[in-house]
Amino acid sequence: MVVEFGMSDLGMMHYFLGLEVNQSVDGIFISQKKYVQDILDRFQMKNCNTMKAAGHLVGYTDSDYARNLEDRKSTSGYAFMLGSGVISWSSKKQPIVTLSTTDAEYVAAASCACQDNPVENGQSKPIDVKYHFLPDLSKDAKISLIYCRSEEKVADIFTKPLKPVPFLKLRDQLGVCKLN
Repeated sequence: MVVEFGMSDLGMMHYFLGLEVNQSVDGIFISQKKYVQDILDRFQMKNCNTMKAAGHLVGYTDSDYARNLEDRKSTSGYAFMLGSGVISWSSKKQPIVTLSTTDAEYVAAASCACQDNPVENGQSKPIDVKYHFLPDLSKDAKISLIYCRSEEKVADIFTKPLKPVPFLKLRDQLGVCKLN
């Protein structure tokens, strides 16, 4: 490929699209530390007083049950919020067909927990391990599983069609704004 396309081997990747990339035997870690430092420099805030980050990381998860009429797979959605801002979100078709709403919600919760605990995100794990580690994470206080009503669950916006009022409410909770 190098001869055909005139490429150069630059070694290990350190930066990509403004992201800092650190590759090690433990995995690939991505951060925006340099980007944040550049912004602080740009606005002369490098020596500003720090503020303790609000409550903790909160993840919302939801699923629709067998909404896809072609293969009857459900959709999982999640949103992670730190303080009042969303920092990560996803909407993805589940890899398996579930037999109940409870199963679909369980798969969605496991998918969300895998994002919070990437060590558990192995693709080749059998289903009994891959989806049934939630009780252990909860018991070890790595996550807390708390029920919240659909009106409060921002992940609903990623899994089902909503009427305008709930859609706008959840969109606002995510911090997504309309461009003029």
